[in-house]
Amino acid sequence: MPKIRFIHIAVIMLLVSSCSRTTLNLKKNSWAARTYHNTTSKYNIYFNGDESFKEGIQAIEDKNADDYSRVLPVFEDGIHENYAVASSNMEYAITKSNKIIQLHSIKKKPPYNPKKVKDPEYRKWRNQEEFNKMVDDAYMLMGKATFYKEQFLESIGVFNYVTLKYEGEDIWYLANLWIARAYIEAGWMYEAENILTLVNDDKLPYQYKQFYNIVSADYRIKMGEYPEAVPFLNDALEEHMPRHQKQRIKFILGQIHQGMGDNDLAYDYYKSVIRSFPPYEMELYARIRLTEVMTGDDVHNAIKKLNKMLKDPKNVEYKGQIYYALGNIYNTMNDRRSAIDNYRLSMAFSKDLQKGVTSKTIAELYWADRDYLGSQSYYKEAKENLTESYPNYQEISYRSDVTTELTSYYDVMGDTYREYRISQMSESEKREFLAKEKEAEKREKEIKELIDEANSDAEKEQEYADNKKTSSGNWYFYNEKLVESGKRQFEKQWGDRPLTDNWRRIVSDEINHIADAEEDNTTNDNETITQISQEDTASQYSQEEIAAMFAKEQEEKAASNKTIVDAYFNAAMNYQYDIEDYDKALELYEALEAQYPHSPHSPDNYFAIYNLSNELGNTQKAQETKQKLLSEYSESNYALILTDPNAQDILAQDRTKYNMLYEQTFALFVKGENYKVLSNTKQLKTEYRDSSLQAKILLMEALATAKTNPYADIRPQLENLSKNYAYDTEVKAQADNILSQLGKGEKIALGGSAANTLAERRNETAAIERQRILEKQQFKYEPESRHYMILVLVDSMNVNKNQLQYDVAKFNFNKFLTMDFDLSFVQFNMENTLMIINGFSNEEEGKWYRSEFNANGIINNYDGIKKMYIISEENFRLLLQLQTFEEYNSFDNKH
Repeated sequence: MPKIRFIHIAVIMLLVSSCSRTTLNLKKNSWAARTYHNTTSKYNIYFNGDESFKEGIQAIEDKNADDYSRVLPVFEDGIHENYAVASSNMEYAITKSNKIIQLHSIKKKPPYNPKKVKDPEYRKWRNQEEFNKMVDDAYMLMGKATFYKEQFLESIGVFNYVTLKYEGEDIWYLANLWIARAYIEAGWMYEAENILTLVNDDKLPYQYKQFYNIVSADYRIKMGEYPEAVPFLNDALEEHMPRHQKQRIKFILGQIHQGMGDNDLAYDYYKSVIRSFPPYEMELYARIRLTEVMTGDDVHNAIKKLNKMLKDPKNVEYKGQIYYALGNIYNTMNDRRSAIDNYRLSMAFSKDLQKGVTSKTIAELYWADRDYLGSQSYYKEAKENLTESYPNYQEISYRSDVTTELTSYYDVMGDTYREYRISQMSESEKREFLAKEKEAEKREKEIKELIDEANSDAEKEQEYADNKKTSSGNWYFYNEKLVESGKRQFEKQWGDRPLTDNWRRIVSDEINHIADAEEDNTTNDNETITQISQEDTASQYSQEEIAAMFAKEQEEKAASNKTIVDAYFNAAMNYQYDIEDYDKALELYEALEAQYPHSPHSPDNYFAIYNLSNELGNTQKAQETKQKLLSEYSESNYALILTDPNAQDILAQDRTKYNMLYEQTFALFVKGENYKVLSNTKQLKTEYRDSSLQAKILLMEALATAKTNPYADIRPQLENLSKNYAYDTEVKAQADNILSQLGKGEKIALGGSAANTLAERRNETAAIERQRILEKQQFKYEPESRHYMILVLVDSMNVNKNQLQYDVAKFNFNKFLTMDFDLSFVQFNMENTLMIINGFSNEEEGKWYRSEFNANGIINNYDGIKKMYIISEENFRLLLQLQTFEEYNSFDNKH
C-alpha cells in the first residue's frame, strides 16, 4: 500500500510539473493549482532563499570573534558589526520571499462543496485567508533576513503582520519570539519584556520552548540580571540542541556562576565544556577560567598542563593567554611575585584586548597593595587597549588619569621624598628598606631576562613554523618572514652594521681611529681647561657682579623649591581627594611641612593634617596641629574657621564658591568673553587660598591676555607653566604646544581650539567623577524624611533673586502662619542657581506646598524658573555633588 501511494504522488507531481500556465488556470483555487503553487514555492523558490539565508548566517558566525573576558552573547550571531558580511545573502532571501508572496499567494476561495458543509474542519479550511502553505514561511524568512540586515524595527513590522494574519496558530508564537529578539537588539527592553510575558502561556508549542528560553536568557543577560538568566539557560540545555550551542551555553553558565561567587558550579561547567571537545579557542579560555575558580590539588596539575601548552608550537599565538592563566593560578595561591611575573610575560605576548585585560589585572594588584605609582603604567596600558564598553572602563580610565597625575608630581619631587623617608628610619629599618630596593631591582632584571628569553623562544618557534610552510625547493631569501627573522637575530648579536664588504675589519679600524681621536681631544681639552682656569684666576669679578650672581642662584633655588613644594602639596591632595588614601595623604602633608616649613602651603598643610587626623581617629595629633595653626597663622582663614563652630560647613562653602567661580570663568573662556575672564582669574588668584586649579587659571589668563592684546608676549607665562606646573599634564601639554607654534612663527588659534580641547577634557573628567560618586551612593526614595522644594533658575535669564525671595517669603507668611520656612540660594553649576525652600517634614507635605505655590501663580512672573523639585535632604546633598540633574531626573520619574 505505501508503495502504491508513493507511485500515485509521484504521478501527480509529474503531471503538475509538466503542466504550463497555459494548460492550468492558476487563478482558480483548484487542487492542481494549490499543488502547483505549494510545490513550486517550497522546492524551488523558498529552498533557494532559505539556502542563501543559511549561508549568510554561516558567514556571520565565521566572522564572529568572541570576547571571553566578558559573559558571552547567548547568540553566536549576535554581534551587529558582523551582519554586513551577509547583506547580499539576506537581500536574495528577501527577494525570493517576495516572489512567493506576490506570484504564488492563493487568496481566492475554492469551489463550495455542499457535501462537507457540516464538517468543521472543512469550514475552517475554507474560511482561511491564504491557501498556499508556504506563504507564512516566506513572511518569516523575510522577517529574519530583514533582522540580519540590522533593520530591527522593519523586521518587527514583518513579524507583526504574521501575528495578525495567523493568530491562534503555532507560527504566532514563533513570530512573537522574533519580535522580542528584535526589540532586544534594538534596545527596546521594556517592549521585549512585554512580548516575552505575552507568549509565556500554557499554549506555547513544545518546539518553540527552547527558543523562548534562549531569548529570555539573552534578555536577562543584556539587562545585567545574570542570576535570573540561569534558570532559562538550564531549561534550554534540557532540550536537544547542536553541540556547539550547548558548549556555548555551558560556558556562559560557568561565567555567570563565577561572577556570582559560586566557584564550585563554575568549575563544573568549565570542566564540562573542556570534556565536550569544543573549538580550540573555547577550550583554551575554559582552561583559563578554570584557573580562576580552582582550588587544592587541581592547581598543581593545571600549572603542569599550562607549562606543557607553552612548549607546544601550535600555541605560539596563545602564549599571552596561557601566561595570564598561570598568573591567575599563582594569584589564587597568594604568590603575588610569581603572579605578576607571569602577567608581565602575558603582556609581552599579548595585544589589544588580552593586553588590556592583563594590564588591568596587574594594575589592580598594585592598587590593592596601595602601590599607586606601580599601577600607573598598567592602568595606562589598560585604558589604551580596552574599549569604552568594557565593564568598569570609566573606573580604569579614572585611575589611569589619577595615577598619571600623581606620577608627574613625584617626578618633580625627585629623590627628596625618598631621602626624607630614609632620614626618618632607624638603622635596622634603613637596612631593610635598602635591601628591598635592591631585591626589587634584581627581580626587575630577572623578569626582563625572562621576557627576552621567552621572546627569543617564540621567534625560534615561529621560524620553525615558517620553515615547515616553506617547500624544500624554495630559496631562503624568497621567504620574507625568514629573512626578517634573520635580520633580527643579526642585529641582536652585532647591532646595526653598515652594509659593506669586510665590515668586521672596517668597523674595528674605525673604532681604533675614534679611540685615538678621543685621546687627542682629551689632551686638548685639558690644555684648554687649564688655560681658562688661569684666565679666571687672573680676572676678578666686581662686588656687584658677585652679588647679582648670588641673587640669581638664590632665585633659581627658590623657584625650584616652590615647584617641589607645589608638587608635594598637590600629590598629597591627590591621595586625599582622588584616591582617598588618607594615611598616605597625611604622610605627605607632614613630610612637606618637615622639609619646607613655613611655605606658602603651610596653613593648608596644617588644616589638612588637622582634618585627616580627626578622620583617622588621632584626636591628639589633631589638637596639636590645631594649636600650631592658631599660634603660627592666627590671621589665616583657617584659624578663623577653626574658632567657628560651623568650621566644616564654612570650608565646604568656601571651596564650593572657588570651584563655582572657576566653572563660570571657564564658561566665559569657552565663549570668548576674555575681559571677564581676566577679571575673574585675578579674583581667583587673590581672594582664595586653594591652589588646586592654579595652573589652569594661569593658562586661561595667558590665553585671554593674548586674545585681548595681540601685541602681548605670553611666552614667559607659558614657560612658567611648562616648568613650574609640570605636574598638571594637561596644562603643560597645552603650554608646550603653543610655545612650539610660537617658536615656528605660526599664528595660533588661542580661543576656540584651545578652549574646546580643555572643555572636552573637563567634561570627561566630570563624567568620570560623577560615576565614582554614584558607585558609592545612590538616590534613595525616603518619603518620610525631611524634604526641600528647589526652584531651578536659569542664570542667563537674569532673574531678580531679591524680588523672588521677597515674593516667596510674602506668600509663606500670608499662607502658612504656623510654619517656618528657610529660604536660600546656591550656585548649582555654570548654567543654574537653585532657590531652596527648607522646612517640610516629609514628601507629602512638600507636594502639598508645591500645589499651593503653583496655584498662587508666583512662578508665572519669572520666566527664568526652569523647573521645581520636591527632594529629600539626603538626595539633595548627592545632587549638589553631581552638579547635574541627569541622574536625578531618571530617579524622579520612577517615583
